[in-house]
Amino acid sequence: MLDLRKYLEKHFRFMGGLDNLPLLATAMPRKNGGRIQLAKTMNDMGLLTAVEVGCRYGASAKLWLENIPELEITCIDPYRAYHRVSQERQDLIWSGACENAEKYGFRILRRPSLEAVDEWQDGSLDWVHIDGDHSFDAAVQDIIRWAPKVREGGLVLVHDYCAFGMSGVIPAVDAYTHTHWIDPWYVTRDMEPTAFWQRGSERAGLGS
Repeated sequence: MLDLRKYLEKHFRFMGGLDNLPLLATAMPRKNGGRIQLAKTMNDMGLLTAVEVGCRYGASAKLWLENIPELEITCIDPYRAYHRVSQERQDLIWSGACENAEKYGFRILRRPSLEAVDEWQDGSLDWVHIDGDHSFDAAVQDIIRWAPKVREGGLVLVHDYCAFGMSGVIPAVDAYTHTHWIDPWYVTRDMEPTAFWQRGSERAGLGS
């Protein structure tokens, strides 16, 4: 298994990480932001097969592809109405995402993530980026169902590890990392942080 910390040290500096708490990863240079430096890290590691849960217009997919040129990524999003976003609005976003997919070279599945997950075998992905429904129930189910699709040595990324509105991402990630005794795990120092860890760093429930 590749030494994640060795690759990260080229792009980040760290602090914290005691008692199963995350290591805070600050991008170098800071202006690039954590996700760009994380993408560069994954490119260095040769992690080239991915799924992104939650797509919207495809801005994240574009960022990944700009920094991982050989990446093959599938984005999954149901584009259904929610909260104050109407179905008409979601259909417009879907149209824009399709244009961007053709322009930048990513694939989109218009399906709920938990309906699509079984299309991938366990251990078949190099990494997954979870950025879908941010409620606790949805976020924790996405983590539970998608993490096993990533091979040992690959990465699980969960975006928006921060408190806002009705978001349950922080407790979802905390519950999973503590239950599976994941050590180490990291959080980028961004306005919209990304929590991430390497498959194989689980001390309990490996493979689940």
